[in-house]
Amino acid sequence: AIVGAEPSATKRAGDFQHPSDKRLSPRTVVAMLGPVAAVIILVVSVVALVSRTPAPDWQATMAGDAGTTAATGLVAGWNMGDGTRVVLETADLGPAPEGFVYQLWFSQPSGDVSAGTFTDPSYVELSVGVSRKDVPAVWIALQPIGTDGASEGQAVLWTSDT
Repeated sequence: AIVGAEPSATKRAGDFQHPSDKRLSPRTVVAMLGPVAAVIILVVSVVALVSRTPAPDWQATMAGDAGTTAATGLVAGWNMGDGTRVVLETADLGPAPEGFVYQLWFSQPSGDVSAGTFTDPSYVELSVGVSRKDVPAVWIALQPIGTDGASEGQAVLWTSDT
């Protein structure tokens, strides 16, 4: 009965398309690519702008006693309104042994200020509430966990320009 039935007046047999037969015309595809490309360009531009870091306001090399370590480091700082953003990169200074941490210090004759602790010294980013022009010596100590005084740590690396 279905095979011999006449198509209704509102729907002819030739009007029916299976959903998988619908294809986009080349003109539609080209029209859709423009906005997609614009969004991709916008996202890439924003990521590039946000991730671009200005040159540091200061940087200094770090070295230790040649007889005890072959490690070296580079410490860079960006002066902020309320302190300093510090990035430290070291070479040949392994992770802190169990029970110990590294601590980055800013020092002057009247006292020391900790910039923070870390265990993996390969790349460290910290903030400290002082300016290097006020507290010029920068150094790394290996300290037992639970101690917080600069005198309780062993100096491992220090800046060569102070």
